[in-house]
Amino acid sequence: FFSKGRRVVDIKFICNREALVTTADSRIRYIDLKKSEQRFKYKGHTNKTMNIRTSISGDLDLIMSASEDGKIFIWKNMQQEEKEFDTSSKKNNRSDEYE
Repeated sequence: FFSKGRRVVDIKFICNREALVTTADSRIRYIDLKKSEQRFKYKGHTNKTMNIRTSISGDLDLIMSASEDGKIFIWKNMQQEEKEFDTSSKKNNRSDEYE
């Protein structure tokens, strides 16, 4: 997942299939552990010299991190949005009842 030099400072496991990995290059990566691939990358905060940990809300909708510049960053969990989109897109699939 990572090139040489990206020090991992925090890992949060989600539902035994996914993880949030925070690295010292000011990035938070959403990893699909079953597929061994990065799904999303969150950036904007600064995390280069401190070991700043990442949090996720209880409903998994928000990802939060402090920043070395004293700010707090909150991102919408793109994995949750993708699940919502996938659910609604299934309504557009053709089936016998629509034909």
